Amino acid sequence: MKKHIKAFAALFSMVMVFGSFSFAAFADEEPAADPEQAVPFENGFITQDDIDNNGGKMPETGGIYTLSENITVSAGAKIETSDTSVTIDLSGYTITYTGTESMYVVGKLRGVNSNGTGLPDANNTATGVTLAIEGPGTITGESTKGTGSKDYWLNGSGVGTNDNRGGCILVEWSNLLILDGATITGFEATDEGGAIFVSNGADFVMISGTITNCSAGKGGGAISGNASSAKQGPNGENLKASVTIFDGLISGNEAGQLGGGVRISRCHFYLYGGTITDNNVKANNGGNGGGGIEIYNGQYGHELFVQGSPKVYGNKAKGTVDGEKANIFLDGVCMELSDDLSDSAELRFSAKSTGADCFDANGMSYSLDSFVCDHAGYISCVSGDYIKMKNFTLPKVDGYLIGISGQILFNVYVDFGSAAQSDVSVNYTYSYQKTGSSEVVINKDVTEFSSDSRGTYFVIPVESACMTAPITITLTCEGHDIEYKTSVEEVAKKSVTQNSAYSDLVDALLIYGGYAQLYFRINEDTLPTVSSENFTGSFAGGLEGASYSPSTDPDSAYYGSSVSFLSQTYVKMYFKQSVLGSEAPDMKVTYADGSDETIQGKPNGGYYEYTVKGSSGTGFSATRYNSVYTYSVGDVTGTYSVETYLKVIRQNSTNATMVNLAEAYYNFTQKCVELTQA
Repeated sequence: MKKHIKAFAALFSMVMVFGSFSFAAFADEEPAADPEQAVPFENGFITQDDIDNNGGKMPETGGIYTLSENITVSAGAKIETSDTSVTIDLSGYTITYTGTESMYVVGKLRGVNSNGTGLPDANNTATGVTLAIEGPGTITGESTKGTGSKDYWLNGSGVGTNDNRGGCILVEWSNLLILDGATITGFEATDEGGAIFVSNGADFVMISGTITNCSAGKGGGAISGNASSAKQGPNGENLKASVTIFDGLISGNEAGQLGGGVRISRCHFYLYGGTITDNNVKANNGGNGGGGIEIYNGQYGHELFVQGSPKVYGNKAKGTVDGEKANIFLDGVCMELSDDLSDSAELRFSAKSTGADCFDANGMSYSLDSFVCDHAGYISCVSGDYIKMKNFTLPKVDGYLIGISGQILFNVYVDFGSAAQSDVSVNYTYSYQKTGSSEVVINKDVTEFSSDSRGTYFVIPVESACMTAPITITLTCEGHDIEYKTSVEEVAKKSVTQNSAYSDLVDALLIYGGYAQLYFRINEDTLPTVSSENFTGSFAGGLEGASYSPSTDPDSAYYGSSVSFLSQTYVKMYFKQSVLGSEAPDMKVTYADGSDETIQGKPNGGYYEYTVKGSSGTGFSATRYNSVYTYSVGDVTGTYSVETYLKVIRQNSTNATMVNLAEAYYNFTQKCVELTQA
C-alpha cells in the first residue's frame, strides 16, 4: 500500500505543478502555417472558424487553448503524441459536441494490434499525455453515443468490438486527464463511462467541476475506471487505472447496471471530497447496484482510499432514494481510511455481504455519524479496526398517551428494539408564544423513563396553552437521528371520538388556552354552595344558593373567581377592595382533609386576588375537583371548589364548547387513549 501512496503523491505533485506550468514550449512545436490557409488555433484561442478548419475537431497538438466564443464540435479529436500536454480553458463559454465518437481520445488506440490476443497493443500507444479541462464553462454532448472507444478492444483479426466507452473523453495508457471547474453534461456511452472512461494505467483527477446528465448502458454513468486484463506492466502486473476526486459535483447521471455515478473496477480510487448525489442505477439484481458508486471486486484487485470530506448520499437504485445498493455499493471489497475524515463527511453504503468489513479505519480519526448503512435493518458499527454493518432494530416511538392529573401529561412510549436504553439519546422540543409575551422555547433531554402495562415511556408536561404547538421528539442511537412530529392537539383530537364530552374538553382547552380565564360575576343575591353531586353519574349541573341582603351582608365583597388550567389547576378568587379595606386581609382556607393554610392577597385592579392551590400546594388534581374547601377573608366566609366553578360556567355560558367541560375534564383523567405512531 505504501508504494501506491507514494505513487499517488508523485501524481498529485505533478498535478499541482501542471496547474502553474507554462506551455510556451509547446507553441514552438506547432506545424508551420500553410501560406494558402490559416493555421487553426495559431493564437492559442479557439473560435468556430478554428474548429471548422480543423475538421470539426478540438486541438490535438500541445499547447494552452482558450475559448473566445461558444463553439460547436462535430468530430472526435485524438492526442496520439507521447509527452504532449493540452490545456483547454473554457473561459465561461460552451462547447456543444455533436459527434458520434468520444470528443477526445487521449493516447494512441488505433491500428491493428500485433499480439494476437484481442487486446490493445501496449507498444502502439501514446504515453505521458496530459489533457486538462478548466472552467468555468460547459461541455455538452447532446446525447452523443460516445463511440470513440470502438477500436479499444480489438479482436484477433484486429477489428474493434465497438464497446462504446467514454462518451466525452477516453483516456488510456499512463496518460492523465484533469477536470478543474468545468461542467460536462449530456453525454452517453452504450457500454461504460458516460462522460469519462479511464483505463490501463491512466489517471483521472477531478479537482473541481460538475458531471451531470450523462449515462452509460452498463457501468459508470459519469465515470468508469478500469484496467488491462493482461499483465502488461513493467513488472508483469496489470495496469490499473487511477481515479481521484478532490472536490466537485457528480449528480443526475444514470447507468443500466453498475455505478450510476461512478464505477470502479481494476482501479485505484481516491475519494477525498466532493459530492455524489441524485444518480441512479436502473438494475440492482444479480449483485449489481451502486447508484452513487459501485466498486467491483474483480480478479485483478484494486485499492480504495477515503479521507477528507466526501459526501455520497441521496442516490438511487431502481429509482429508490437511499435504498439498498443505492449509494456506495461495495461488491465484496473494503475501503480504507487513508487519513482523517472531516466531521462533514457523509458516506452512505451497503455491501454484498451483510456484516462485511466495509471500511478499514486504519488508525484514523472519524465520526461514526459519517457512515450510514443503506441495508434495511442494519446500521454502521465498529468492530475492531473496521466499520461494519450490524443487524439492528432502531428505537422508535411506539405511541402517545395524554393524562390530566393536576398536569396535562403527554406520555411518549418508546420501543428500544435491540438497542440498550442507555445507548439511546432522547430529546424533545417545542415553542409557543402567548399573547403579549415573548416566544418560549422548550428543549429538554430526557433522563428519566417510567414503565406501565403499555411499555416504557417518558413524560412531557405540557401547558394546555401549548396544545397546538408542534412537538418534535428525536431519538438518537448509533449516530442515527429519528424524528417524530406531533402535538397534544393532534393526539387529543384523535381521542375524542368516544363521546362528545371529550370533544368539548379538547375544544375548550384549545379555545381558552393555558389560562381558560372566563371571568364571571356571581349574582349578588345568590352565593354558590357546593352540590353533593359528583361526576360518577349523569351531570345535572345547577347552583344551590341562599338569599341575603346585599346592603347589610359583608359577603357582597365576593365578586367572582376563575380557574387557571396550567401545569397545575389553581382557583383564583376576587374580592372588592372597597369592602375589605385599604389592605388585603389574609385568607384562611381549610381543606376537606383537615389541612389548612393562610393565603396572602394581592391587589388586582379594584379587587384583591387570592390563589388557592389545594392541600398539596401544587394545584388541584382532576380527581379532586369536587373537593370542598372552606374560606374566610375579613368577615366573608363560604365554601368553594373547582367543581363549583365549572358548574357556574356550565350554568351561565352559552358557549357550546363549555357545556360539558366539567364532566369531560373529570372523565378524561380516568380513561386515556393510546395512539400508535403511523
